[in-house]
Amino acid sequence: MSGKALGGADDALESFVTRMGYTQDHKEKTVENIGECVLDLRTDQSFGGWNGLFPLTGESATMHEVQYAVLMNWAENSLDIYREELQRVLFPLLVHSYIDLIDSNEEKRAVHMLHHFSRKHSLSSHESELLRLGSVLDKLQLKENQFCLLFRRNKYIAPLSQHSFHLLVHFIQENKLDLMQKILNQFVDVRIVPQTSKTEELGIAGLVAQSIPKEKESVLWGGLYPPRVTEEEVCAYLSRNPSQLISQLKTNIADCPSEDSPAKDRVPLPKCNDADILREAEKLRDLTQNTPSMLPSICCYSLHAGENSLVSLSFSRDCGLAVGGFQDSFVGVWSLENAPLRKARPSIELAAINLTETATVDDLFEDGDTRYRRLVGHRGPVYSAQLTEDNRFVFSSSQDSTVRLWSLFTFDQVCVYRGHQCPVWDVKVGPFGHYFVSGGADRTARLWTADRTEAVRLFTGHVSDVDVVCFHPNSNYVGSGSSDKTCRLWDIQTGRCVRIFTGLKSGPNSLEISPDGKYIACSAEDGEVCVWEIGSGKKVFRVEAVAKVRCVAFSPRGSRLTYATASGDLVHCDFLGAGPEQNYKTRSRDIRTLHYVNSNLLSCFAVADLC
Repeated sequence: MSGKALGGADDALESFVTRMGYTQDHKEKTVENIGECVLDLRTDQSFGGWNGLFPLTGESATMHEVQYAVLMNWAENSLDIYREELQRVLFPLLVHSYIDLIDSNEEKRAVHMLHHFSRKHSLSSHESELLRLGSVLDKLQLKENQFCLLFRRNKYIAPLSQHSFHLLVHFIQENKLDLMQKILNQFVDVRIVPQTSKTEELGIAGLVAQSIPKEKESVLWGGLYPPRVTEEEVCAYLSRNPSQLISQLKTNIADCPSEDSPAKDRVPLPKCNDADILREAEKLRDLTQNTPSMLPSICCYSLHAGENSLVSLSFSRDCGLAVGGFQDSFVGVWSLENAPLRKARPSIELAAINLTETATVDDLFEDGDTRYRRLVGHRGPVYSAQLTEDNRFVFSSSQDSTVRLWSLFTFDQVCVYRGHQCPVWDVKVGPFGHYFVSGGADRTARLWTADRTEAVRLFTGHVSDVDVVCFHPNSNYVGSGSSDKTCRLWDIQTGRCVRIFTGLKSGPNSLEISPDGKYIACSAEDGEVCVWEIGSGKKVFRVEAVAKVRCVAFSPRGSRLTYATASGDLVHCDFLGAGPEQNYKTRSRDIRTLHYVNSNLLSCFAVADLC
């Protein structure tokens, strides 16, 4: 047909459309229709959208595996400078390819594809997600599986540099990888970032849930104002007032609040007593004895023959006691000083004591010099245990879905807190001893008070287990880290998530907030250590250790960060980049916890086999 004939057909069609009363250009309308249909398909249906119109045949189902293999081989053999970036898109492509095959009743091909590619090194950091994905074996499970629903309803974030993005697009188009291109367009949010940036969200392996606020709320990360313990109270309590201590008091207790300081009554806190004042005075006195540039003294404790049974361990505030949770369902308590762990006498014996001038406090306790006690009562492995600030009580969490309170006077159980529906992985006590927070396998973190057996706040939003929790120093916020590879900051007053910290390649196993409240740090299973600024939510430090990292700790002034590796190294670094990194070798290969006291003494606890 000649071009003139085609032109005449177009004129006739336009004339017909005009006579029918349609004023919009028919050519423009035909261009828009396809885009609108595609958009409706993508946003309205989690499954069956594309595949519902164009079901995968045996040949096209095979092409999923072929195209993915071509793209993976190219990404893994690209130049070193681009390889890590290009590998970031492989995980979401594999997930959505698997979902497409299951949705098209190609279960055998889906299982074969997942089994073949999940063993590749570039996907090793996504082992837990791929295991969850592999549990979906038919369309019914697909529609009910939360993991698959999250991937279909949310775009996966993949940061790439401009050049890496152009390389990816060019390779896909040149090799006609149309199935991979469809998944990228529909389910992956490629964000262009500077290639030289070291603090960008590298290899983000989680989904940004819709519960995250679009606009960042302000976080009051400063100290309480008026201070819970004032300068006058400390000075009145001390028998001596050295000039240096008074100067430090005036520095730490500001005359006026900053804009980042929460009001003292924003969150209900108990009134302070003489013991609180004394602890604050000792803290300030210890801080005057060290400077931000001073390196710490290190004391390392070793537990022999406990590698297979010890699950967790923590120190008391003054490092005089240590508590640990064991696989055998008990909590162990150690005295790290010469003081024995003596148990209070039974009430019958106490009633018989003649409280005269000759009676002493020692008379109230049983005789003995043991420095180790067991607390028995849990019905499953104890995953976390922590002492209160006054060393009078211990909180512990377990597989039996409970948190329990223990007395170190009677070494008996005092209370059981129920609410979690699954194992409770972590428990932490607040800085003023009034609140404690727990995180569990039911994907929630819960805030409690010791005098209530029900949670006073429920923090929901994580899409996987809440593995670690921590308190902000001003007791107005709690932090949580999850297997969904995100950390969050929650406002105790409102119960809302005010910050989400992303960029981890694996789940966190330790979470800490700096003593000044400005930074939050975590270590991950793959040896990654990250620090974020709480105010802005930006990552300010990231390092990948040569071995697995189990714990992190901030120095008393918050200017330095220490982390322990599975190879037995203690790494002390200035995370803001102003000073060199210090490495300390230890004889232990399994350091479980780190803890600073205010005098700049770093205590660590390691597990060692009997030789």
